[in-house]
Amino acid sequence: MAASRRGLRWAFSLLLVAAGVLAVVGYGAAKAVAWEMIHSRAGDPEDGVPDDVDATYRPEVRPGIVLDVWVLEPDAPRPEGAVDTALVLHGKADRKRSMIGLGRRFARAGVRVVMVDLRGHGRSTDTELTYGVEERQDLSALLDWFETEGIELGSLGVYGPSYGGAVALQLAGTDPRIERVVAVAGFRSFPAINHALLELPPLAIDGVVMVAGYEGGFDPTDASPEQHITATHADVLLLYSRDDDIVPFAHGEAIARACGERCRLVPMEGFDHLGALSNLIVRRELHQHLAGVPYLGN
Repeated sequence: MAASRRGLRWAFSLLLVAAGVLAVVGYGAAKAVAWEMIHSRAGDPEDGVPDDVDATYRPEVRPGIVLDVWVLEPDAPRPEGAVDTALVLHGKADRKRSMIGLGRRFARAGVRVVMVDLRGHGRSTDTELTYGVEERQDLSALLDWFETEGIELGSLGVYGPSYGGAVALQLAGTDPRIERVVAVAGFRSFPAINHALLELPPLAIDGVVMVAGYEGGFDPTDASPEQHITATHADVLLLYSRDDDIVPFAHGEAIARACGERCRLVPMEGFDHLGALSNLIVRRELHQHLAGVPYLGN
């Protein structure tokens, strides 16, 4: 009888050890996947600033967070119906430098452009990505900084592709200074985009999402354009491709439903994710919505 009890205790101990090993291995595997999510590795090794950038700033907008900013002043009078200033964001693992062509087109059209490297990107502070939770607060703090410095930005629009689009929508839902938004292929929420992309069992995906939030120091459920856009007063333009291989078209539909009459959803056909971010439809809609003028192809 005593031997039987010892055997049971030994078996139970083995089970506890096995469970502990599996937990450690599982967390390690989830952490490896999550690490890729919350680090962009998109630094900006290039030296120099384009000659047509009128001003550069590196404010510490929040403790420990420095944003690298370029400003292009308008080259023409502001068109009727345009915003005064367009805040131009970028996608994940990208940087503001790649958006300079768009910035130049807006400046030529008469709109001031503020281009910013989001946290964890370009020349801004190298830190974990939070899929809009902290980024939207960084950008609001940047707008506060401009006001403190006496730099008048006037009416504000924001443009973002993909990851930047999701950030733009969250900013518009939490900062009433944003009057217009153009978001292209932005995810509806951090958990939802992971369920769309990761080829793992649903419970494993939930675990990866939870670990990413823990390692990145953010609440994954709060990284939700669908949730935050309900509070916006901005005029929102959404562009999504039905053939997007990264962000499903259903994400655009969900955001549009949450936004209601303040949003206009423009469906596109035949574009994968990269194609959806830059094409003639996007350029036409973007220029008309923020600059108030047609896209002229330059």
